[in-house]
Formats: sequence, structure tokens, C-alpha cells
Amino acid sequence: MIDPSLPLIDLHRHLDGSLRLETILDLGRKHNLPLPAWDVEGLRPFVQVLDPQPGIMAFI
Repeated sequence: MIDPSLPLIDLHRHLDGSLRLETILDLGRKHNLPLPAWDVEGLRPFVQVLDPQPGIMAFI
């Protein structure tokens, strides 16, 4: 049962964008996923957000 008197958190706000590039590459290799690049600097432009985004949908 959830105690409504306790504060809740939004986990997605803590997880989105928090993976290290090395972790993405490791998982891509492990699961044979098609990634746009296979090194950190090549992958960076595909995952780095440089400009403010209006909401989570633009971010993901």
C-alpha cells in the first residue's frame, strides 16, 4: 500500500539522459543494437542536448 503522506518522486526525471556514453556503447555491443556510432565522440552528437527543450517529448 502506498502511504499518501509520503513524498513521491518521478524516476524518469532522474534517469533520462543520465547514462554514460560508455554504458550506451557497452549495451549496444552486448545486445547487438544498431547504434549510429561505436565510439564515445562519434555517439556524443546523437545523445547530447545542447539547447533548452520545451518538454520531455522533445528531449526524448
